[in-house]
Amino acid sequence: MKTFHQPFTHPKARTLGNAPIREAVIDLRCDVEGGEQDVLDSLWSMRKRLSEEFPEEGLVHSARVEVALDGESPKLRHDNALLGYALSSADQSRVVQLRRDGFTFSRLRPYPSWEQVATQAKSFWNIYASGLKSVKVTRLGVRYVNEIEVPAGVPLEDFFSEPLKAPRTRQPLRLESAIDRFVLSQPSTSVKAIVSRALSPVNGTSLVIFDIDVFLVVEGMDSKDDSIWDQIEQLRHAKNDIFFENLTDGCIGGYE
Repeated sequence: MKTFHQPFTHPKARTLGNAPIREAVIDLRCDVEGGEQDVLDSLWSMRKRLSEEFPEEGLVHSARVEVALDGESPKLRHDNALLGYALSSADQSRVVQLRRDGFTFSRLRPYPSWEQVATQAKSFWNIYASGLKSVKVTRLGVRYVNEIEVPAGVPLEDFFSEPLKAPRTRQPLRLESAIDRFVLSQPSTSVKAIVSRALSPVNGTSLVIFDIDVFLVVEGMDSKDDSIWDQIEQLRHAKNDIFFENLTDGCIGGYE
């Protein structure tokens, strides 16, 4: 897996007219001041404010299971606390999560442009941050989930600069499914990335889910700090660096 370099703007990076993006995510993890119920009440007020633009609503829970060794037999303890709300647009193309531990904006197909995604995310973030007593950002993230479809009989080498490879065998065998995962870091910037690829057969072709999650842990940034969005822009360039470095020119050209 080829990693990112500095500067992050990749020489092959460009806007693709038919990008293989299934989901784009901008995520801000936060420490929020206030009691649990007070914060949930504030999130509920935001939910009502956004209900016209996001009429579909779901709940977001934290899930934790602990094993307690009480007496002779272990006991399971379940924690299923309410974290906040997930709001969806009527066409299911946009999702906003308003949580006690942060904010997430997701854009699903059809993907418009980074500029539109970032502008909308910032607008909803401002509603989130202004509706709470005090918000300190602890983690910034940009994640893109891509679907790369490889026609039957076409080698993965035609699409990926470093494709998933099967173990060697004496008999000729075809690779049907595979998963790889890498955790990458840029010491000079503290930026990290979790990159995974999952290959599976779908309707006679091979589908590769190419998942790039780039993030930066920060020291309690104020929610009104405009440099948050400069940092997010840099994370987007780091994501592009990984995307374009690991796909062949032929593959990229098919999405223009």
